[in-house]
Amino acid sequence: TNKTMPIIKQTESSFEPIPEGTHPARCISVISLGTQPSNNPAYRPSFKVVLGFEFPNETIEVNGEKKPMTTSQFVNAYLGSPSKPSKTHLFLKSWRGRPFTEKELAGFDLAKVCGAPCLINIVHEKKENKTYCNIASISPLMKGMTIAPQVHKSVVYEVTQGRDSVFQSLPEWTQKMIANCEEWNAQQSPESDGPQPSDNDGANVDDVSF
Repeated sequence: TNKTMPIIKQTESSFEPIPEGTHPARCISVISLGTQPSNNPAYRPSFKVVLGFEFPNETIEVNGEKKPMTTSQFVNAYLGSPSKPSKTHLFLKSWRGRPFTEKELAGFDLAKVCGAPCLINIVHEKKENKTYCNIASISPLMKGMTIAPQVHKSVVYEVTQGRDSVFQSLPEWTQKMIANCEEWNAQQSPESDGPQPSDNDGANVDDVSF
């Protein structure tokens, strides 16, 4: 089983919901949460990842400054099998606009998606007076289409980095989830600064190359 691939799931958008419809977007973060329990007791714990996206054509004012709206997705890091590809496999295949090679299927570095552009179709779902954004579909940018430069700094984090500077910069709720993962509990919550990830500010490459 490969633990570097996500299954798209629902999450609440930041600040206010992104309007429904298809939008150009860019992945700005890939945050590993470690092995977390499932909301359904019938399923085993699984390795979770949060993917963050910014939407340059949809802005919101933050501290007097207009910034792209963002949303994030909790995902399971699971590739599936050759005979039964996971939703993760199909999601990334749709994003890339091409299938994986045999070499890629043997091990895919999920950090490669950080900075990659895409088209995302957002749909809304209301629960308990809250509006949630769902990613209904994802695809590459259309031929000849461009996307505005990335605004939010790219963030890539793996649980083996411990409580390093990247961890300290994450939202409190994210830090709490990571601190409760099986990997940290087994290691008595690592204190190491850990290795620093490569800095990827999302070069404005409109061709999905991952």
